[in-house]
Amino acid sequence: MICSVARSYKKKRACNEASAFLRKGLRVLTVRARPGHASQGLLQAGKLVFSCALGRGGISAGKREGDGATPLGSMRILSGYFRNDHFSGG
Repeated sequence: MICSVARSYKKKRACNEASAFLRKGLRVLTVRARPGHASQGLLQAGKLVFSCALGRGGISAGKREGDGATPLGSMRILSGYFRNDHFSGG
């Protein structure tokens, strides 16, 4: 017999350093590929720059399902998450 217990974790929506950027009026995030590294990116939020991951196919204007690319375009951000141990906002 195999028994398992599903653990549930509560999501907290506490104020944090990342939401402070949005409260200050940040409206545009710019993502671009790192030179020479198509699947690694740089995310610019105001004056701050963070490293980020892109699809294995880099950024593509002709995005297709399963091509491993990150779509090129302007999109509205609906929500986001961050790891507090990886965030050093200031």
